[in-house]
Amino acid sequence: MTDNPGKQFEELTKENFEQFGICYDRIHDQVSGLLGSDNVCDFDVYDYPHLFYIECKETKEVRFDMLHNIRQYQWVKLLKKDKYPGVRAGYLIWMTHYHRLFWVTSCKAKYYYEAGHKTLSITDLEAIGVEIPARKVRDKWKFANIIDCIKKSSSTG
Repeated sequence: MTDNPGKQFEELTKENFEQFGICYDRIHDQVSGLLGSDNVCDFDVYDYPHLFYIECKETKEVRFDMLHNIRQYQWVKLLKKDKYPGVRAGYLIWMTHYHRLFWVTSCKAKYYYEAGHKTLSITDLEAIGVEIPARKVRDKWKFANIIDCIKKSSSTG
């Protein structure tokens, strides 16, 4: 496994989808740097009747800095995706300082950003996000079924 914490988090997310039998595609990062080669997200996930666009974000900081951690291209594209019926688009934010994982839709992130919150604290994430239970097994992090947690939150608002 890589030494890059962000890539490690993406790998843990992939393993979660495999563990729970979720249909997904891993959208690998473009290294070419060519114009128009940006990816909307890290994963496209299908779980009837929903399509999910998931961008994984990891930070060691005590706050998640939206301005510096979300690329403009992804911000715009995920907001467009989140408006379609049956589509869920957003960010899985792994706050490694706290060992807590949250799902935040792109629309809720935009609402907070426009209200003047350029960074998100744990309290903010608790207010606008959905916490995905996480626990350490031996020396590796395991998450509850990410998609089930997102779907349950979607049905309540």
